[in-house]
Amino acid sequence: MSRHRALAIAGAAVAVIAAVAAVLLATHRKPAAAAHAAGPSALVTRRDLADTQDFDATLAFADERPVVAALTRTVTAVPAAGRTVQPGTALYRLDGAPVILLDGSTPAWRPLEEGMTRGADVRELERNLIRLGLAPKGALVVDDRFTAATRAAVEALQRRFGLPATGTLALGDVVFLPGPRRVTGVAVHAGDAVAAGAAVLTTSSTARIAKLSVDTTQRSLLLPGHRVDVVLPDSRIVRGRVASVGSTAAPDQQQAGGSQTQTPAPSTVDATVSLVGRIDEPDGTPVTVRAAVDVRRGVLSVPVTALLATSGDRRSLEIVRPDGTTTVVPVRTGLYAGGYVEVSGPGIRAGVRVVVAPS
Repeated sequence: MSRHRALAIAGAAVAVIAAVAAVLLATHRKPAAAAHAAGPSALVTRRDLADTQDFDATLAFADERPVVAALTRTVTAVPAAGRTVQPGTALYRLDGAPVILLDGSTPAWRPLEEGMTRGADVRELERNLIRLGLAPKGALVVDDRFTAATRAAVEALQRRFGLPATGTLALGDVVFLPGPRRVTGVAVHAGDAVAAGAAVLTTSSTARIAKLSVDTTQRSLLLPGHRVDVVLPDSRIVRGRVASVGSTAAPDQQQAGGSQTQTPAPSTVDATVSLVGRIDEPDGTPVTVRAAVDVRRGVLSVPVTALLATSGDRRSLEIVRPDGTTTVVPVRTGLYAGGYVEVSGPGIRAGVRVVVAPS
């Protein structure tokens, strides 16, 4: 074989080997950007974002108020604290006779009897008599007049409790309070003599509330009617609505050392939040009231971990293209809340995939 032919064959072999190596290298190599995009990613989505402010609060029962005796008598029975008393049953007993709980907001302030002047107390009485099934259907009309039909229903109520059926309720025979009542405190014991006007019990509604004090500078965050979340000790969240906010600020006073000099602290107002849902935690349990400071609805958002810091205060996102490569684009950011951030900019739309930092 000639020298020239041998060199030609050797050159061809080297070229083939180089070509095969190039093919193998191309087959196993991934674009640097694509390899980077293979990491964690997330989609741009539309969601509601809310910036929130937390307030310390405690659980309580709504509408706590005392119950006082209308006449001077001897206490013969009182319910235990924590018991719930339903309308149409005995709240407590004086001289052996029941003081009957009826549902209503107008207090009993006079005897209830046929021929009395009209009033809201009569209307409340008639409404209760019908609810308790003490009047035949259609026999008693709920108005503000004590009629013969009202008297007949009162007689049925008295017979239910084993009382003389006089058809008249003396002052102190019934107590009007809104809805079922939970006994929160007992001021007397069986055998105690009580005077008219003396406290016998303290009762509350069965509805749960959260009580808190709010700095006057944050008062606008908890306006009556505003919806809030209440975080329980087990991290469960129940819905709430601001029921009331005090109108008079109470300045907190702090004494400096042993001197009498007092330094006024920021003024606060008391607030209550009515709660929705079952709550088994006891009265006085610490909870957190979470109020929305700023709400953006249906905005484009990404996890905060997707943001890239660029020059100055600018932010960017690394977008994953359909072919697996990535490109960095500038974005404008809005509200940050709950681990997400509002974003906008060229090419930013729902469904776009972006790279996020590994967790």
